[in-house]
Amino acid sequence: MLKDNIFLQERNLTEKIKLCYDTDLRKARMMLGDYKKQLLEYQAAVKDDVARLVRDQQNDIDDVMLKRLRRYGDLDEPTPKQLALEEYKKGLVNVNDTTINIENMVISKKDGTVHQKGAMDPNIEYEMNVLKKNEKEARDEVQ
Repeated sequence: MLKDNIFLQERNLTEKIKLCYDTDLRKARMMLGDYKKQLLEYQAAVKDDVARLVRDQQNDIDDVMLKRLRRYGDLDEPTPKQLALEEYKKGLVNVNDTTINIENMVISKKDGTVHQKGAMDPNIEYEMNVLKKNEKEARDEVQ
């Protein structure tokens, strides 16, 4: 009888352990299923976000291309480079929003200085003569 009692307790304990193990296993599987579902939802959300961002970028590129097409689509209207070339051919150069007439200018190849042909502004000519005189005096003092 003692053996039967021990055997019965052992069997009850084994069933109890199996039951606890099965319960823990069922909970773990449910949690794993939840985690898989959350992962799939996250993957779908990331996929949708990437697709939306790519679509937005494509639309932005299409808009830029359409603007450029509209700007350069009219072949009768000159482009900024063509306008600059025409100004250059006229003898005018635009530097920092200042138009310079280059027809009367001569650039010396030896020293890279810029001279002007033809009539000069009298004020500038006077200033140049004063500077030349001062330069000559300074050179004489050095020697």
